[in-house]
Order: sequence, then C-alpha cells, then structure tokens
Amino acid sequence: MKKDFHKFGMVLLLIIMSFPRIGTAQKPMKLPDYLFAEGANPAVMFTLKKSPGKVRNNSVTLGGIVLSKTNMSKFEVGGDVASLFTTYLVEDLENIGFSPEVYIDKGALEDADMSFVKMDNYIREQLHKNKVRYILEFVIYVTPDDKIVEKGKATRESFKSASLMIHQYEGGSMEIITVENYSTMTAKADYKLLMTYFRGKVKKAPREQLSVAMEEEPYCDNDFRAYKEDAGFPPDIKDKVVLLPTPRKYKISGGKYTMVDDEKLKASLTKELDKNYPFKYRFVSYKVLDAKRGAQEYLLEAKVALVIRTRIDQEKGGTTSQQVPRYYYVVRDLSNNDVYYGGDSRELEESADRNLVVAIKYFNKRLKADLGID
Repeated sequence: MKKDFHKFGMVLLLIIMSFPRIGTAQKPMKLPDYLFAEGANPAVMFTLKKSPGKVRNNSVTLGGIVLSKTNMSKFEVGGDVASLFTTYLVEDLENIGFSPEVYIDKGALEDADMSFVKMDNYIREQLHKNKVRYILEFVIYVTPDDKIVEKGKATRESFKSASLMIHQYEGGSMEIITVENYSTMTAKADYKLLMTYFRGKVKKAPREQLSVAMEEEPYCDNDFRAYKEDAGFPPDIKDKVVLLPTPRKYKISGGKYTMVDDEKLKASLTKELDKNYPFKYRFVSYKVLDAKRGAQEYLLEAKVALVIRTRIDQEKGGTTSQQVPRYYYVVRDLSNNDVYYGGDSRELEESADRNLVVAIKYFNKRLKADLGID
C-alpha cells in the first residue's frame, strides 16, 4: 500500500473534502509580494507522478488463485528521474534569482512507509530548520519512462502536466494549507512551458514591488512542535460540534471550470450523520474553516490511501493491476493539528472505501464502538 495525496485519482478527494489546493487554477498568476522579501528563505517541494493506468503482469492462475506478484516499480518514479528533475529545477530557478534553502522530494516521502502525520512532521521540521517563509511547490503528473532517462534522452518537455503553487508558510500543517495561503497556482502542458511562463512573470515584475518585508513574527523563531498521533478518539468529542468542510465539485460552464458546492454529496453525508453520528456536527465553508485555525474545534477530515487492485484478464491471460484511491476519516484538533485515528492507522487504510459516504459510515461505527454506544 502506498500513500499519495495528489495523484489523478486523488483529485476527487481534494475537491470534495480536503482544503482545495487546486481551487485557484482558473485565476491568472499574480506573484506575491514576499517572493524576494529579505529573510524569506524559499524552499522547493516537488512531487513526481507516473501516468495513471493499468499495469499488465504475466502470471499463472491455478484454480482462480493468481500466482504472481504486482510489480510495484511500475507505480513508482525512479531515483534517476527525480535526480534529473532536481537538476532542471536548480538550474532554472537560479536563472531567475531563486536560491532555495532546501529541496524536498515530497513524492518520495509519500511513497515511503510512514503515516501522513509523520510525513507532515518531517517536512515541517526541514522547513523550520531552514527558516523557510514560503514554498514553491511543483507537481508533475506524467514523468518520462526510467529507460528514457537512463539513455539520456529525457528533456524538460518529457515532464508533462506540470503545475506550480506558491504558499507562504507560517508553521502550520502541510496537510491543511488553505487556498488563501496559496498565492497562486498555474498549470501548463509540460515543465518547460511552466518554467518559461514563470520566468516571464518574474522578469516582468518590478522588483521594488516584490520586496515588501514580512511584518509578522517568523514562525521559525518558536520552538518546533511535532504533531501527535493518537490511536483513540478525543475524550471530549461528545462535548464539541465537529466540523466538516462543505463538499465541493467542479462545474463546467462555457468551457470553464468553476468550483461549486456538491449538494448531492452533502445530502448523502448528512443523511448518514443524522442517522449514526451520536453527537453534534456542522458543515462549514472553507473560509469559515480557515478562521477556525487555532480554535478549540475538531475537524472530521477525509484521508486517502492508495491500494493496488489486481484483476484476472481471462481473455488475454495474466493480470492487470492498478492503483486506486480509498477513503477513511480521522479527527483533527484544530487548536494544535494533532490527529486522532480512532483505531490503528494501517487497519484504517486497509479498510478504506472508495465511497466517502461508506467511509463516514465506518467512522461512525468505530466511534460508537470506542465509546460503548449502541
């Protein structure tokens, strides 16, 4: 099982339940004033993906039992690919005056066997140590084949479906950075086009307008605190009105995509919550939720686990394997970003469901069992 929060299969969750990292995709890029601020200490994070799809495996079936193992390397981006992309990033950013304090291969961390909280803590610790004030985050959804890279034939254009997000970082969780903290997002067909676009924006921007000092106290002057994981539920959850972000979806109008509330999904979630959630809850907008940061509130948060689905191909023989998203819910304490699983994190991932309504139904069962409620 692999953990990954940004693959194509994850887009639905990001739109519906998570803080919308892609919500500003339709807005024109406007460079934030802190890009060249003194002491901003930029960082770069990047996530490399392989084109989603099925992987065919040669195998033998005996009495319906598949005698083969899924080749996981088919779903993972090779180290040489990441190394080449990093080389491009360093060169291209230096050419437009950026000297990041740290580069973080977020995709490699997502493939590592660690919980999303541990990954969050690892990234935050790197940012804190390097006194980072903002982050350039690149996501490449289609990377070149390992063999092409090994032969030296991969170019910048080989890294396709590229996006850039810029966030000011104030020490909060990487899991819940909101759209307001993303100064912009832009996407292009490939990495070279993306950097050409970004370079043009940087060169045209008057530097005196991009040198506004950050007035607030830097988070890095405070002691670093790792977020905690708890296998149980918050003991006082029954006394709180748990919050859920109002589900969102894309709507196509006039050839353009806009984000709107998903009333159908909200109605289904409401029906399940009214029937089985034993305490109070409330749907809130992302704007309201953002204002709740640091408050004594609990958030019911959907998470994603990638699992490998293997099917027998009876016509051609052998099997086909595919990574698919599955969802489960955790409780996050908005006052300190600690996470309560309400069970073993691995078991939650293994029992995760493709349907968000079923996932919340399973959450309700776990909560009642944990608290001894019939």
